[in-house]
Amino acid sequence: REVSVVLESQEATQLELHFSYVVSRARWSPKYDIRVFSNESAMKIIYYGMVQQNTGEDWENAQISLSTSMPGVGGTVPPLTVQKAHFKSNKPVSFVSSVVGGGGGVSGSSPVRRAQSMRTGGSSTLRKSKHMPVDEILAAEAADDASMASEQAGRAGDTLRSGGSNIQSTQFEVPRLFTIPCDGEEHKVTIAIIDLCPTFEYESVPQRAPYAYLKAAVTNTSNYALLAGPTNIYVDNNFIGKSELKAAAPSEEFHCHLGADHGIKMSYKPMYKKREGGQSKTALFSHKQVIELRNTHQKPIRVQVIEPVPRPIEDKIKVNIVEPPKLNSEKYDKQKPIRLSKSHCVEWDVDLDAGEGKELVLRYNIELPAGETLEYTVSEN
Repeated sequence: REVSVVLESQEATQLELHFSYVVSRARWSPKYDIRVFSNESAMKIIYYGMVQQNTGEDWENAQISLSTSMPGVGGTVPPLTVQKAHFKSNKPVSFVSSVVGGGGGVSGSSPVRRAQSMRTGGSSTLRKSKHMPVDEILAAEAADDASMASEQAGRAGDTLRSGGSNIQSTQFEVPRLFTIPCDGEEHKVTIAIIDLCPTFEYESVPQRAPYAYLKAAVTNTSNYALLAGPTNIYVDNNFIGKSELKAAAPSEEFHCHLGADHGIKMSYKPMYKKREGGQSKTALFSHKQVIELRNTHQKPIRVQVIEPVPRPIEDKIKVNIVEPPKLNSEKYDKQKPIRLSKSHCVEWDVDLDAGEGKELVLRYNIELPAGETLEYTVSEN
């Protein structure tokens, strides 16, 4: 690989030349280590760029700049063609018996030659003896053009796809020099170390898993746009697991899921079911669910516990919540410590002092016509 430059000078002198050029086969994606220190209510995000390149040369002690811009997509909206609706023609179809081309590229060819060249991988010389209708060739041309445009847009969109929809374009200057060998492997460069002050929340759905999960509500007070990407989660220097961070612009609030906290003990008792007397034409079934939880930490915490209640989809099925009381008639209010959500789940906000335990009780009745059998199905909402 060499560059030839012709210089002309009126007198003897010394000069220094700097070359700037564009290469392909290089990409990057974001990755994070999130370290949470619960006693200090602090969070540290180590922001990495995973750089890989196969450009044909090693980048030694390079000043690296990472960007989410996509020059391959272009800066303007692509033009639309007019779609015309008409009756199918009954005229005889014209055929092309052979197409011969040579030399130049596809862009200057006629539509027929261009369609043939697309299908043969862009070869410079081609010869076809098979008879083909002209409209089929033109249709193949349009399909191949659309396929190529889609493929190019997909390749150009690889980087931005990791960036999230609310961050249009951003650029990072890596603060120190790095060497990235030409091996196609991912190499980690540090973009920034960000200190944040989270608000911790606990959430539990004991019917699905008897654990309290720690969640952090954080405002991105840094000047860095956080792109969507995989994260390693550490809480008090213990590896918790892996998660995905959603995109967050500067000053935007986001949430981090930090895994199960085994310092909060949860016990989900078997549900008690009983058939009551009811009327002669109806059957009444009572249900009781007990949930026990205990805080073994040396500090007070608040846990949101969520338990679903069957929602009837038949008018003849009646569901009445007995305990906690008054939930059937109250409107949903997030500020209330006990509430019934729109998805028909009872939500408790439970405050636990250090070492304290509490018991939550849910009781409800289901009334249905005698002789009918209940069947439960599960949906997302």
